[in-house]
Amino acid sequence: MLRRLLVCAIVSLMMLVAQAPAFGVEGVVKRVDREQRRLVIVAGGRDHTIRAPASVKVLDAAGRELPEGLKAKDLREGAGVTLIVDRQGDKLVLQAIRLTGRQELPSGRSPAAKQTTDPATKAPQTRPSGASSSTAVLGEEWEPLPDGSLGQVTAFQGVGGVAIPAYIRKPASPGPFPVVMLLHGGRYGEAATYGMGRSMRLPTTEIIQAGWAVFSIDYRPTEKISIEPVEFDDTVEAVKALRKIPFVDPTRVGLLGCSHGAQVGSRVVSRVDLQGAILCAPAALDLIEVKKAAERGEPIVSILNKLITDMETQHGAEAEEIDKDPAKFGYSSAMTEVERVQCPILIINGRNDDNSPTSVIDAYVEKLRAAGKRVETYLPDNGPHGFYVGHPEIPETKEAARRAVAFFQQQFGEQRDNAPTAGQSTSHARPTQYQYGPMDWVDPDRTEPEGTNYETFHSQTINAEVSYLVYLPPDYEQQETTRYPVLYYLHASGGTPRRDGAEIVRRLDRAIRAGRVSPMIVIMPNGLRGNTMYCDSRDGQYPVETVIIKDLIPHVDATYRTVASREGRAVEGFSMGGFGAAHFGFKFPELFGVISIQAPPLLGPELTSPLPVRAWSRLFPTAMGGDLEYFRDNDPFALVVKNAEALRDRMLIRIVCHVEDENWLAPRCEALHQLLMQQMIPHEFYFLSNVKSHNRGQVLDTLGDSEFTFFSSALPRWPVRSP
Repeated sequence: MLRRLLVCAIVSLMMLVAQAPAFGVEGVVKRVDREQRRLVIVAGGRDHTIRAPASVKVLDAAGRELPEGLKAKDLREGAGVTLIVDRQGDKLVLQAIRLTGRQELPSGRSPAAKQTTDPATKAPQTRPSGASSSTAVLGEEWEPLPDGSLGQVTAFQGVGGVAIPAYIRKPASPGPFPVVMLLHGGRYGEAATYGMGRSMRLPTTEIIQAGWAVFSIDYRPTEKISIEPVEFDDTVEAVKALRKIPFVDPTRVGLLGCSHGAQVGSRVVSRVDLQGAILCAPAALDLIEVKKAAERGEPIVSILNKLITDMETQHGAEAEEIDKDPAKFGYSSAMTEVERVQCPILIINGRNDDNSPTSVIDAYVEKLRAAGKRVETYLPDNGPHGFYVGHPEIPETKEAARRAVAFFQQQFGEQRDNAPTAGQSTSHARPTQYQYGPMDWVDPDRTEPEGTNYETFHSQTINAEVSYLVYLPPDYEQQETTRYPVLYYLHASGGTPRRDGAEIVRRLDRAIRAGRVSPMIVIMPNGLRGNTMYCDSRDGQYPVETVIIKDLIPHVDATYRTVASREGRAVEGFSMGGFGAAHFGFKFPELFGVISIQAPPLLGPELTSPLPVRAWSRLFPTAMGGDLEYFRDNDPFALVVKNAEALRDRMLIRIVCHVEDENWLAPRCEALHQLLMQQMIPHEFYFLSNVKSHNRGQVLDTLGDSEFTFFSSALPRWPVRSP
């Protein structure tokens, strides 16, 4: 009966060390039979009769023993009590009854509504006494934490009315707040639950600083470490309870699980609609895959071997046999549920973590992507188990926390650089903000660098005017029957056609006048100041690609004497413009005959160095709208594979890269070079070892006239006479 009481408790108040065998279960006294040493306790909305042994002690709220024992006058109907239970082998033994000092109505009566005060607004809030299904129990007292946030020990009801401890923490402001549910590793344990909620370490502190709440939850008691499906359903109940809390924004709930908590989280994502989930070292994602990893000689902790044995015993077959037909044996795992995943996922896992073998993570990620799910990864080489919460001395811990916050900001619809502090509300998602100034389709600065003309055209896509700069070669006005090839030069992030184009025009004009380079037209499109990457923004607000491809190119061909075919068009850019050149050239091989890609930021979620990570944190939520699949649709690597046949033997391609401190840009360019070779696509690859920084001028100085003779030699038929 005591076991049943434990399962049906409302709130656990005892904070004991994780290893201690004793624990507390809260209930309310409904009836006391002192002669029979019997109590009826209300817990979880049910009555439970308990026979107290002669040795049981009765304690007051301060923990002092009352000599009257069960005859103590305060042990009466309506008294709140904590039953201190000891686990002795497989038995639960009542050791003491501690009065909590609170008087509550037993279940079954009509409780009055309680008035509680929100510490931020001082305004009363009405809610019913006690807890109902899928409801978190909140008290009136909040504890102030060192960072100014407020916390409270609480609980929620799991499946069957089981009371499961939790800890809620929020900024001091009113809210409503987005909230991140935290699931600790290991077995159930109040100390771990409360400790994670109260933590002044990463990532909890970073989450609070972002202006969100956290809800750290525990698991129901179990006899051993195991995979318990009921924990998945309990966590779903926690999500439901969380969404009912007045200061929580129910539309923005995320989950962050660690180790065992990540394994639970990997199953919860297929059972409830979250805005995003972070799985840190998800242990036992799929025991069949774990066994394969062990057989390949990958190191795994002993508990995984035990779980594999238990799984095979449960299903009556070896893992190899189960793998042939999991449904036949009733086997399920995160792997078998990928089709039902309902939210984006970020996986954080060290490659040296034997609790969660990397090959299992890789198999899971591959399966998620094959199912069309959005998944990102941070898989540092140095990531010991628990590094994501417990090793602030290593840089990977800080980076994991940074990525976690950036991920949730993307999913919650917030811009990283404008993240609120712990005292600010984030009740409404803000529109995407670009960093480098106004996003004007018509540049208000009409200054014309020497040799250029400032022009505008009407874009059908946005039904508005768009500006650009144009350079016409020195003999354009005299050679009225000549058609000229066109170079579309794309400016960098934060740049403008004027800033980046002026230097190109100056160098080109000098080379043409000296007779070293064939004449050509240069069009400098307005790619906007932000991190547009020359893609249409995911939200449709800035359709840069469509404006240039569908509107600007036809306008140029209709306005100037151009070679109006792919043979007469080239595209080039530096930095973001280099990405744009690769994007346009590989995506539209029917429009361009020459591509020059200079120092492109070939970013992606798999990069781990600080500089590309920072760049990715700006690119991903802006141009790509936080949509990983949309990014992959526009990624030059993917476009090469998709359009390899159209690119092969029909396109002249040049890749130029340079040295930089973090050594990430050149390796990414080399990876693109290798991919082109694999696809048998001819190209030129330049590594400028004398250029030590991301500097367009140094790149142009190194290339000299070859910057432009590349285009002339590519299509020697330029210029072409008009008939």
